[in-house]
Amino acid sequence: MTGSEFGYVNDQIEFASNQLANITELKDGFDAIGFSQGGQFLRAYAQRYPHASPYPRVHNIITFGSQHMGVSDLPGCKLTDFLCRAARTAARAGVYSVWAQNNLVQAQYFRDHMRYPTYLEVSTFLADLNIESPDAKNRTYVDNFKALDAFVLVFEKDKTVVPKESL
Repeated sequence: MTGSEFGYVNDQIEFASNQLANITELKDGFDAIGFSQGGQFLRAYAQRYPHASPYPRVHNIITFGSQHMGVSDLPGCKLTDFLCRAARTAARAGVYSVWAQNNLVQAQYFRDHMRYPTYLEVSTFLADLNIESPDAKNRTYVDNFKALDAFVLVFEKDKTVVPKESL
């Protein structure tokens, strides 16, 4: 299953990469703009896929409101909204479960500094993309990222992403 809320991000990026590889008009590369998690996914494409055939090169990426360092909390609830507060508590408790990490897109970029060792252990998307694991020195990611002509991040006045400094 693919979509913006459900699915396994790594599979979605691979699927999109294969689609891009089949667009002949992109043979000389392209510029890209990503909004919110779409910016993360563009960065993943740029870092993971070589800038050589069959994958078109990304020249420039601009992201708006993308959570490149993940999110560490969920949007708050009103004090009197007990259903929202119960759902929020349940979501925080299960975000690092195997099921959530394989099926809920937002869980795959949840980065709780209070449970950082757990995050490093279970994250198959964001910790990999950010090369956060102590034994994960992915030179290919670094080289591919350096091959970008420009990478611009815009992030302000967001009321959904917590913390808003998630660049």
